[in-house]
Amino acid sequence: MPLQFKIQLKKITHPPVWRRIVVPEDMDFMEFHRVIQDAFGWENDHMFAFQPDEKDTDITIGGTPFGDPGTDMQTPGKVRLKRYFKKEKQKWRYIYDFGDWWLHTLTLEKIIPGDGAGADCLAGKGKCPPENCGGIWGYAALLQQLETSKETGIWPVYEWGIVLPKEWDANEFDLAAVREILKNY
Repeated sequence: MPLQFKIQLKKITHPPVWRRIVVPEDMDFMEFHRVIQDAFGWENDHMFAFQPDEKDTDITIGGTPFGDPGTDMQTPGKVRLKRYFKKEKQKWRYIYDFGDWWLHTLTLEKIIPGDGAGADCLAGKGKCPPENCGGIWGYAALLQQLETSKETGIWPVYEWGIVLPKEWDANEFDLAAVREILKNY
């Protein structure tokens, strides 16, 4: 059966960044990680982890972008979503990049009766922050620099000297492009 999730990047609100995706219940967590990466526009360059949104849990599934498990983590390619996602409204965390600590809330919105063929994105909002910009605080500073650049005409440079293209827009989200990418799953 297909599982419908709303995945929202926490503490990013202006604009919010979220995606509504559908994936088959027999997908493993490594594939799910890749779907999230593609749906948000992340570059899959860092470690990641999935955890139930509970205070005292010893369940952590994750590892490297190559599928190697992290220390004290279950191997993501060996665990299927249906093992843990059984009830609507379940919440989990997805952490991407343990340095910048991009924390996402995963909410299982629906378990859809029938067969699930692959992944799809139904909706979304906001552009994913640039990789390696310093997490939510670095991203907030970057957005402030972008606002200032409209007044000064000086285009900002963010962490490690990487320059954003001038057409970069935090509100941008191209549903058709994401859906095209997710057809590969």
